[in-house]
Amino acid sequence: MPCPPRPSKLAAPIPTLAEAYLKCRGITTSLLEPEVDLDGYPAGYFGDWAQDGLLAVDRAELTDESEMMQLFELLAEAIGDAENSDENWITGETPNPPVPSPGECRRILRFLPDLAVNFVGPVPLRVELSLAQGRVLLRAGDKWDIYSLDRQGAKALKKLLRWAEPTVPAN
Repeated sequence: MPCPPRPSKLAAPIPTLAEAYLKCRGITTSLLEPEVDLDGYPAGYFGDWAQDGLLAVDRAELTDESEMMQLFELLAEAIGDAENSDENWITGETPNPPVPSPGECRRILRFLPDLAVNFVGPVPLRVELSLAQGRVLLRAGDKWDIYSLDRQGAKALKKLLRWAEPTVPAN
């Protein structure tokens, strides 16, 4: 039996990404630590380092137009096919099953993002990337979806954002 269409399904990732990029006034990036469960801490314990139930351990802001364009291009190239994961949370014979939030979706699909990219402007867009799992969660308002992440694109994104593997300092 086919799954009913999810009302929160993102229509197309690249046009959504392009619209957010063209109207943004800046891009913020966050290195995330998905293994830290924030539910065990009191509200506000981590201040503004808590983002959608995830702990940010490092942040950066891009305002240089050439860096923003390069990040947009890398994201557009790195986002692959949509995962057909709707059936993972639709169960039973309910005609209108509840639609999970992106946070619930993360838990259900065991999606552990390493990086978050936020396009700041009139068309907000959040891109969560799991470099380890090779997956991307795109969120535009109340629409969202999960896509595959190209391995080479992931490497290029890490290099651009300067969050490559730690190196041993020279003595």
